[in-house]
Amino acid sequence: MGSGQVLSGGQNEGLQRRGASHWEKMMEIKGVQFLSDQKGQKTRVLIDLKRHRRIWEDLYDAMMAESRRGEPRVAWEAVKKRLKRAAASRG
Repeated sequence: MGSGQVLSGGQNEGLQRRGASHWEKMMEIKGVQFLSDQKGQKTRVLIDLKRHRRIWEDLYDAMMAESRRGEPRVAWEAVKKRLKRAAASRG
């Protein structure tokens, strides 16, 4: 695999027969392509959003949650009080 080489479903036939890893089996999914670096390490993934929008949305949500892991938490009761006050002030 060369730098920036794209692997797509169908190009890796036989991986399952050879006891391929879960990651390699993922390359068989239509609409998912992996890019590799010069060492053959997978560094990027291309996802067909028309086909896999839900997967992308789940991945994005997980990434956002992870990015906020260190932020201070707000107790649910405090959030409910704030929302009730905001609703009362509107009407």
